[in-house]
Amino acid sequence: MDEIKKNQRKEVRKKKILDGALKAFCERGVDSTTIDDICDKVKCSHGLFYHYYKSKDELLIDLKKYYEVLQNTEFEEILNATVSPKDKFKEILLRIYSNLKEDEMFAYHAYFFLTELFRRNENDLPIYKTSDGINLAKIFYSIIKEGQEKGEFRTDFSATELLSLIISSVVGTALTYLLTPKSVKQDFNMPNVNLILSTFLK
Repeated sequence: MDEIKKNQRKEVRKKKILDGALKAFCERGVDSTTIDDICDKVKCSHGLFYHYYKSKDELLIDLKKYYEVLQNTEFEEILNATVSPKDKFKEILLRIYSNLKEDEMFAYHAYFFLTELFRRNENDLPIYKTSDGINLAKIFYSIIKEGQEKGEFRTDFSATELLSLIISSVVGTALTYLLTPKSVKQDFNMPNVNLILSTFLK
């Protein structure tokens, strides 16, 4: 029993480091964020940080794995549903915009993984094509491609161009919610999903 509690405490501390690092990365960018910055954000010692991670790169790998587990849990059921690409696209958008508004850490995750990691991979192997597991960029890309192949989505723009459009919307919404004081955040309306969807449909 003591071992179980000990492991639970370790997981809590580890998640605090991941969450704090994520916020620091969003504020400063990955390249500019130091271990000092992460420790300041988490309010932990360097010793505690290095107990869990040997380097910032190792933390980034763990952060990506942790995020993809969340995405698997959140969206796998929708992706596997036997409905049209249009309906999948709409349901995922509704879920994402709702999560952005209600869950601060989800907003940080979405903002970070659709900006920093996407940018870091685009000149080599784009994250939406090569990443293991599920991530938002990969989710949207696969649905857009499916929609184009089934004749539901417009083909006068490439899947990558349409992907950039939806990423801009999600990133902008995430940033808005992160910068908006909690006292007025609840009064914000979510983006109009039907209007966004209409720009993708034939």
